[in-house]
Amino acid sequence: RVHHLHGGIHKYLQAYPDGGLFKGLNYVFDARNALGPEAGTHDVVGACVECRTQHDQLENMKDQCVVCRDNVLICMPCREELRR
Repeated sequence: RVHHLHGGIHKYLQAYPDGGLFKGLNYVFDARNALGPEAGTHDVVGACVECRTQHDQLENMKDQCVVCRDNVLICMPCREELRR
């Protein structure tokens, strides 16, 4: 279930430094890539598109689907395998 937050996720995370009920990271479209709770810990809710293991780090903003151009999550072992 998805809820809209008045003021957005960024303001919610400012109001609740431990993350409150928010799970995962809030992806932003600048050099920061993603923001999470100030406490530094967060639930990993993403998965690698290749092996489906938990993963939530955009290693390279150029990792995009060739069809829809959305950013995709690829873990380092899969990234290395795809380079071969």
